[in-house]
Formats: sequence, C-alpha cells, structure tokens
Amino acid sequence: MAVENFIGACGSYCGSCPIRIAQEKGIEVQKKLASALSSQMGREIRVHDIQCRGCRDSAKDRSSWAFRCKMRKCASGKGAETCASCGEYPCRDFKSLDGIYGGLLGRQLGELGGLGSSGWVSLMEERWKCGKCGGPVESSLMKCAFCNADNSGHVRKTFADDGSDKK
Repeated sequence: MAVENFIGACGSYCGSCPIRIAQEKGIEVQKKLASALSSQMGREIRVHDIQCRGCRDSAKDRSSWAFRCKMRKCASGKGAETCASCGEYPCRDFKSLDGIYGGLLGRQLGELGGLGSSGWVSLMEERWKCGKCGGPVESSLMKCAFCNADNSGHVRKTFADDGSDKK
C-alpha cells in the first residue's frame, strides 16, 4: 500500500486509527467499538461502519469510515491533500478536532510539511508502535491495541523537544 494512504487529511496517521485497528483485529473488536462509538456519538454506529483503508484509498468506497469523514470531504472538495494545504487552515472545524487530540493533529501536519510523505510515515510508524510489544497504539487512547500498555510517554518522546508538547 502506498504511504500516502496512511496520511489522514486532518493530520492523523491511519495506522493509529481505532477504526482501522478494529477492522484488522476482527469482528468482535469491531462490535465492541461500534457499541462504544454509538454511545459516545449518540447515534447508531453499525459493525459494518467500522472499516477503513485510509483517507485516500477510501475516498470512493461508500462503506468506508473515511468516505463519510467531514474533514476528508472538506479537504478533498477544496482540492487540498490535507487540511494544512487549504487556504482556510486552521479553520474552526480543524481547531475543534485538533483540540480533542490536544494539538496532536496540527503538530503532525507540521511534521508532514517538513518531512514529506515517506519521512512522515516512517516517523508515524515509530511514534504509534507500542514500546512494550510493538503492536499498534491507538491515537485516541494512547494505549496499545494488543497489550493495552499506556504509550503516552513513548509518543511524547517522538516529538521534537520544542516545549510545545500538549499531549
């Protein structure tokens, strides 16, 4: 799969996405996530909604989580590869989403601009790999999807020490 398929329009790394991780782990994990998201979002999320191959690869797949993603739709509709390449960046919607992630998305978009696609994906593979077992770390929880180890310290260490770490 091309590295670009792992670059979310909003600055997220698709390899750390709970939807993608649940899809790879199988139906029981998808059911659990669908139930949790239904409660969290106040609307029904079905098991078949828990699938995604990444922002760019899923752009035409109506069954994909990314197909319905507001941020992906917005960037794509404006001809932007990512939110950062949009003339309205950072807009209110981006600021709101980035706030949920403690500024992580904006920082990762900044890194993408400096490293390019391949360098950024290499950094993300290291950042979002569990320091204990090597499994995928879910960005929303900072925990390993396999061993449940807290990886917030590991993630923080992968950012340049510029004093602006918000996570």
